[in-house]
Amino acid sequence: MELPQPPQDEDLRNIIDKLAVFVARNGVEFETMTKQKQRDNPRFAFLFGGEFYNYYMYRVTTEQAVLRHRTMRQQQQQTNQIGTGGQGPFQHFGGGAPRMQQPSGQNPFDMSQ
Repeated sequence: MELPQPPQDEDLRNIIDKLAVFVARNGVEFETMTKQKQRDNPRFAFLFGGEFYNYYMYRVTTEQAVLRHRTMRQQQQQTNQIGTGGQGPFQHFGGGAPRMQQPSGQNPFDMSQ
């Protein structure tokens, strides 16, 4: 399967790429609004099945996949932190062994507390 080719016109490619990112993030409603506002603008013919429609759809679906992947990764990281309790009272500094974190403003050697 051959990937759809972007337009040679760099300005048109930027329009398509940026719109695809916005639509992926904000939903099809953003595309619908853009269609209404730009219906008479020939630069947006790709929204109505024009020459670069396939490239536009490829960019939208690719961006949606990237966003889903990022969301899943963030959720996994949060689950891992919750599941292991984070690092608890220990924190790693550099490549060495974990060290116990001290509450700020307290002297760890002061026995009067």
